[in-house]
Amino acid sequence: EPGQARLLSDPKSFSYFEPFIARTKTVKAAAEEVGCNLDTMLYRVKTFLKVGLLQVVREEKRAGRPLKHYRSSSDAYFVPFEVTPYAGLEERIFEMRRANEATIVPAIARLLREFGWEGQRFYRDNKGEVWRESALDEGVSRPDLDNPRLPIGRQVFDELHLLDEDARALQRELFRTWERYRAKDSQGSSNHKKYALELAFLKLEP
Repeated sequence: EPGQARLLSDPKSFSYFEPFIARTKTVKAAAEEVGCNLDTMLYRVKTFLKVGLLQVVREEKRAGRPLKHYRSSSDAYFVPFEVTPYAGLEERIFEMRRANEATIVPAIARLLREFGWEGQRFYRDNKGEVWRESALDEGVSRPDLDNPRLPIGRQVFDELHLLDEDARALQRELFRTWERYRAKDSQGSSNHKKYALELAFLKLEP
């Protein structure tokens, strides 16, 4: 359905729909999860209902209007690329990444301020590769990752030249580590903090 495809494909719209996927939420609970005001979420809910993405699964009696509980019309969705509003796959990926950057960029800036690494250092290392990185001063140094006082968080972008077997080994190691810590994820626990992990390991040459 074109209306559903458009709303599911738009990162901003999807963020308002996400609280209802495969679970029941009130408008107030969904608004608190997303971090928006009640009127904004109510408008979004009406839009999702209109195209059939949401359904009312329960009405809780109370003084005045009953309290409605909503849930996605399906527990999972598949949107073929042909019905999305994007001109090409690159455009869709760019929109997804732009939505992520809205969360990641402020977190990176906060981390750099905590480090005191608001300057930038440009240099060539002993392998002959040129680096550009945030830094406190002109000295070349690497953080001691075992230091318990080191702020939590890193941003790394690197280009590696590897044999295929080494690239596959690195991929296995990266994603198995991610899966191991994902199993420890405890959303909603009061003593757990929310972290963003952006993991991309891609071949830059065909």
